[in-house]
Amino acid sequence: MFLVLPQTYYVALVLLGVLGLWAGANFRKTWAPSFLAVLVTFGFWYMVEPHYVPEEFIPFSQEIISDAYFYCTIFLVSFAALFFALAPLFRPRLSGQSAAVSHPVGRAELARTAEGLVLPLAAAWLALAAYGTYRVGGDVMQALFPLEGRSGLRMWQRSAGSGAGATGFLISAASYLYLLVSATFGALLPLARKRSTRLILVVLIALSWPYLFLQGSRNQTLIAVLPLMASFFIFGRASRWLKVLTVLAMLGLIYLWFGIVIQMRSSQISVTEVDIGRQTTQVGLNMASELCWMLYFQANEMLLPSWGGRYLAEALNFVPRALWPGKPLVGIDYSILRGFGGSANDIGVNATISTGLIGQGIANFGPFLGSIFVGFLMALWASFLWRLRMQGTLPRLLLFALGLALTLNLGRDITLLTLFPFVFGYIGVLLLEYREKRQRRRQRKARAKSRAAFAGATAGTDADR
Repeated sequence: MFLVLPQTYYVALVLLGVLGLWAGANFRKTWAPSFLAVLVTFGFWYMVEPHYVPEEFIPFSQEIISDAYFYCTIFLVSFAALFFALAPLFRPRLSGQSAAVSHPVGRAELARTAEGLVLPLAAAWLALAAYGTYRVGGDVMQALFPLEGRSGLRMWQRSAGSGAGATGFLISAASYLYLLVSATFGALLPLARKRSTRLILVVLIALSWPYLFLQGSRNQTLIAVLPLMASFFIFGRASRWLKVLTVLAMLGLIYLWFGIVIQMRSSQISVTEVDIGRQTTQVGLNMASELCWMLYFQANEMLLPSWGGRYLAEALNFVPRALWPGKPLVGIDYSILRGFGGSANDIGVNATISTGLIGQGIANFGPFLGSIFVGFLMALWASFLWRLRMQGTLPRLLLFALGLALTLNLGRDITLLTLFPFVFGYIGVLLLEYREKRQRRRQRKARAKSRAAFAGATAGTDADR
């Protein structure tokens, strides 16, 4: 099918290209990676679909498609302008700290710190894997290598909605922690210098990642792999061209794997039954067409702006349903309008449909204000990642790499379901920094006491004379 694209599409494409080239030319500057991550996210979710699956746009008039890309342009302008307007607010006091990252001594210190984190993280992963193995009846192979995908038992499997019960939040938290630790293994690998440490990390990756790949979640696969790619590209010792080729090769392998995941999910088969030679069209890249649906529903007053209600519901997602039985189920009304209602389960739909980050903004504040507001949110996110990059300590650099990975998934929806691994990681970093600060304070007090004691002893000796 041939789709006639409106002029607004090409306006958005040119603007995206100009901003992308500018960020690419300044890639060595600390602000560029996070800025570029948002541009890549937007381009992936909104600019590819009309060429890859143009049939998704059949239900819409040219006017709606044109409006959709007009609001995409508004988003790009808002994001770029607000990112640099907010930048001074996020600049850390000790911004010179970032210079140590590119200095050989700084890299050596990063490597030593990275190697010191491996064993504690391995212990955390073992504890989580043991709990997950218990949940599948003690079957270690089933826990770590769920070949049946979604049709079989999985470590962190749970019901949706109220069916999750009182322990649903704990299971979800364990799942996010497992994902966080597994992703950190990949992010640490390019930083490690000792061969033994790299070998341990490779073994941990080989044990922890298969669950994330085989359970059929493309979201979790990306969260596991992309921090490794970001860390390798920024901190790896290879040449820039080798980095580019390696990252492209990894993206190609991810694309092929996603085709296998689609077969597993659509046919409810195990990975051993997949037809490798079968052509599979990737699904789920439909954020541009979902933006058109959102505009259509709002134009016909079938879905009115919630004026921040959806964002508030997403922000309160962390409250366990056992404590808040009436906690709203975000996006159910939109999924019903899209034709996925009528399910017998407790959430009332057969599947939840992502609106896309721009569609989500429009669902909250209408087309124009919503497009600007989501640009503001992504500018906040990119600015915060930029701050982590400038601060330059290893824990914050690992968070930075994880945040870059999560940015791509935010293109489907800005939600805590995507950001929970980052939130848990940030809490862990704050606790670690608090502990280190207390240790330094105790050391200073001990040194002060030693100096006072020494001064007293010296004074006593002088008096005896």
